[in-house]
Amino acid sequence: MQVNASLSAILVAATLTGSGGGMIRDVLAGRKPMIFLRGNLRTLGDRCSC
Repeated sequence: MQVNASLSAILVAATLTGSGGGMIRDVLAGRKPMIFLRGNLRTLGDRCSC
């Protein structure tokens, strides 16, 4: 299967999938989503800048 998508679209989709999956995992486990904890937004930004 071949998808004609730009690299930036693929990176955005991958980032949203990863962070969304982590949030769903935390909510189902009864915890506050880790992405909202102090310091994690900076880590997310560092990952996106790679």
